[in-house]
Amino acid sequence: MVWEYRIAGDSIKVHIGHGAFEELWKKEGNICFIVSKNVKNAHVKMFEKIAPSYIIEIEDGENSKTLNYYGNLIERLASENFERNRKVAYVGGGTTGDLVGFLSATYKRGLNLIGVPTTVLSMVDSSIGGKNGLNFKGVKNLIGTFKNPSEIVMDTSFIMGNNGMLYEAMGEIIKHGLMLDNSINELLMQNSMETIWQGNTIEKLIKLNVDAKMDICAKDPFETENIRNVLNFGHTVGHGIEAVSGNRISHGYAVMIGMKVESEIAKNLGYSNYDPCEIIDSIVLKYGVDIPELDRHMLKECGNYIKNDKKIRDGTLHIPVPLSPGRHRIIEIRASEFITEMERVGDNI
Repeated sequence: MVWEYRIAGDSIKVHIGHGAFEELWKKEGNICFIVSKNVKNAHVKMFEKIAPSYIIEIEDGENSKTLNYYGNLIERLASENFERNRKVAYVGGGTTGDLVGFLSATYKRGLNLIGVPTTVLSMVDSSIGGKNGLNFKGVKNLIGTFKNPSEIVMDTSFIMGNNGMLYEAMGEIIKHGLMLDNSINELLMQNSMETIWQGNTIEKLIKLNVDAKMDICAKDPFETENIRNVLNFGHTVGHGIEAVSGNRISHGYAVMIGMKVESEIAKNLGYSNYDPCEIIDSIVLKYGVDIPELDRHMLKECGNYIKNDKKIRDGTLHIPVPLSPGRHRIIEIRASEFITEMERVGDNI
């Protein structure tokens, strides 16, 4: 199925379904596919009919999001006289999309970009909204632009039956349900890890998340209106947990922990009487998500990370909190007060 969305005047077609990637390369000619090596190796047959000259393989992970790696790709395209009217498509997860999105925004002042996210997390989150970036001197996404793809091709062949991918995406999915559209979490509760992969249920789940995030991004395409801030629920604490754990606790799990901690802080300070932890815990239990145990000292260590959070303005954090299923508000809280309350929550774990 194909749906069309608009962000900042850009028309974005989203294809969701089994075989969507094959339909893309059969229908469209002259595309350069920049592909995650891990994805290509895991799905050899999906790429064997594409001419090798149309494929560039890249490494996965944050280490590829560097100026040096970006420069190598620029040299490759320039040496092949890659023309501006050609299309470039990334095939991979969030880091691949970040790198190729930045490349497409800057090479010859802009190429037509097609996104082919290959993980559940990138389908429901990072492929939407146009954000891309490179890391610089240890700072994540310090260099970046906004660049919306003209098409996003979400081929469920890449993800079917991969429970680990769904676990990693569950934090962002639950977040969308809590803050934007309660039907997302209702769909999760109506199913299980077994039934979510049956019929077109996973496609329905992806579509609900795409709708929710596209709506927010359309209202605040360049993050200037503080509307997109709702998407940061759980992320202030979550990013800190990722950092202090040395990424032992990955993004998806860190966000789930972060949502629970931030909800507890909002409740303790009287900003919200609603506690979403019961919904989070119910879904986690139903799907058998094994959230890593949080060392109570870890939240204390997070304080140093949060002090340098890029969202702080004049010593104040703008934190989204849930008010009821699918509803939210943005609160203003001194960063020092937030850190103190976070440490108290850690003491009670």
